[in-house]
Amino acid sequence: MERNQFPRVGCGIPHFRELQVNSVNGPESRPDRARRAWLSFCDLFRRLRHSHGSWLILLTCIPALIILNQLALIIMSRVRYPLALEWCEEGQLLQAYRVLHGMDLYVKPNVGFMPDSYPPGYFVVLAMFGAVFGLDYGSARVVSCVAMGLSMLLVAREVYRQFRPVGFPIVWAVLAIGFMAAAFPISGGWFDLARNDSVVCAMVIGSAVLVYGQNEMSRRRFWAAALLMTFSMFVKQTAAFFVAWILLFELFRFPKRTLLLALTIAGLGLLAVGLLVLTSQGRYIYYTFTVFAHQQIHQDRYMAGLRAWLDFAPYLPMVPILAGALLWFNTLPLRSRFWCGMLATAFPASLLPYAKQGGFDNNLLPVALLVGPTALILVGSLLSHVPRRTATGKILMIGCASAAAFYLDARTFPTSKYAVTNDRWAAAGLLKKEYQKLGSNVLDFHHPFFAIRAGARIDQLHEMPWTDAWLADIPDLDLKPFLANANAEYVVTSSEEIPLTFDALADFYELDHAFPSDMLAPPVTGFPSWPRYLLRRRHVSETRSCLFDFEGADYDGWEKTGDAFTHPVGRWITERKTAIGIEGGGMASSAPTHDDGAMGVLTSPAFEIKHPRLSVLVGGADHAKLSVELVVEGRVTYSARGQDVDALARVIWNTEPYLGKTARLRITDADSDGHILVDSVCADQAPGPRP
Repeated sequence: MERNQFPRVGCGIPHFRELQVNSVNGPESRPDRARRAWLSFCDLFRRLRHSHGSWLILLTCIPALIILNQLALIIMSRVRYPLALEWCEEGQLLQAYRVLHGMDLYVKPNVGFMPDSYPPGYFVVLAMFGAVFGLDYGSARVVSCVAMGLSMLLVAREVYRQFRPVGFPIVWAVLAIGFMAAAFPISGGWFDLARNDSVVCAMVIGSAVLVYGQNEMSRRRFWAAALLMTFSMFVKQTAAFFVAWILLFELFRFPKRTLLLALTIAGLGLLAVGLLVLTSQGRYIYYTFTVFAHQQIHQDRYMAGLRAWLDFAPYLPMVPILAGALLWFNTLPLRSRFWCGMLATAFPASLLPYAKQGGFDNNLLPVALLVGPTALILVGSLLSHVPRRTATGKILMIGCASAAAFYLDARTFPTSKYAVTNDRWAAAGLLKKEYQKLGSNVLDFHHPFFAIRAGARIDQLHEMPWTDAWLADIPDLDLKPFLANANAEYVVTSSEEIPLTFDALADFYELDHAFPSDMLAPPVTGFPSWPRYLLRRRHVSETRSCLFDFEGADYDGWEKTGDAFTHPVGRWITERKTAIGIEGGGMASSAPTHDDGAMGVLTSPAFEIKHPRLSVLVGGADHAKLSVELVVEGRVTYSARGQDVDALARVIWNTEPYLGKTARLRITDADSDGHILVDSVCADQAPGPRP
């Protein structure tokens, strides 16, 4: 009977008994494995009972487990949330939707839909997953959750292997996962979002594990590594930094194999780029390289990123110091060298996208994920050279584990800050019903996928690629032809659109109404954009005659008091925003010089009411001190004000009871913190419903 000796298991306690299990039929059977696990647990418990130091080591896992529990509660509260947690989720899902339905991704620029400046790998992953499970917010977030979980397990596996000769490898692996989970806030809460960040992190870490330390690499493993590293660069361009480091590190150990691997990756990459360029008629290069190269870099963001990392990991400066000391004494093992290089590579891979225009906290994720586990791996390298049976070894181990626990305890984050509350769930449900009532002819520049899920059938676009092109000063950008061809009856806006979008909407739409407060669902993270206002396509009425249109250079015949109303203004009410819903080229504004502190009253000439209805376009702040009033023979009969947005809504007053009477229009700004916009005061001969 052959006896197989198994390596140490459990928590790796010093002098842990090596268990032997008889194997009768060759490989270890399931009952044998179960018996070995039970004996391991019993032996571990017996030793812990007589070792106070061991209990102290195990207690250091508690803060890590608390953070993991908080993270799990947050993810469970929002993985199926039927609205974007962050506005760019919508753009990623829209592109995956186009891939899934066979629609072009890299279309002709400046026509309508434009893709993000990313390669198509992530969208292909979402489309493939969506083809099986259905493409939705939940399925896309599950992909990110699985990717982040895989990253944590793979890195924890490396920490476990580093501490196996030291002791308590499971404890240190749990601490490593806790360090990675603690990076959730610094990333802006990005772990589970429908974005490519978690997926590319999993791919580069998986590539590292596949390639690093393999003395003998099978053909299957070789091709798996080549495909994974190639595909990672088509998920996000910054993966190229990590691929370069992995190949460089392995080149000095296995030059022939690494050169062959590099050539294979280069060949696969060139083949993929060639196919994308060919099928997109060269537009793939335009979107992923030309637009990207034109984006501005903000130098101050480099220091901002470094400060954020130091706030998150104050021990960060000690990592290169400890690595240098171990290297000086020639006691830095290959695993530590490799992961120190991965951490160093993460800096340019993070800072470059973080410093460019539109960079956000998610770009800090690679460094935040790797800094803690890399520090633990270096600690393992240090402890491996200290006799673990001595008092010094025990004190060092307990001290390092306790320091890690204290750090994690300080990094716990409130669940309520990132979790989706019941109010948000209810608001998303009401918002979906509102979209469904609008029918299929609705357009949303910031939440196009939500509009599609609610039943919209017209071609959608996401504003982020247009924003990138606009900020990069790409010439000839114009959304007006798209809006004219789309002919959408309704447009949902957040009022956070770029001037390019506002200027295009001003020609076609006016404000219908603001969504009620119980429908407002702000994003949990990222840019503060959420559906707030409904615009309706402007229809010309043949029965409407204009009394005051503010097209002149001054307020001819109007009485002015104060300094708020100096002259009519054009559609551009600030240097970066135009008013939606303006008719013609001028309107009345109480902030003609972009100064909300100005106050005053503007009163129209007297006019006779000859028609059953009077309408006026009103926008600006929703405040009792900012209003436009219809004064009939000295008495205020109607009053209207804005809806806290620089979009004008048509207010219609029934003037039939006042036919033949004399009236004036009075526009008042008695508020030093807001402004009012008024345009197109018209009389209408046709009573009844609004045209």
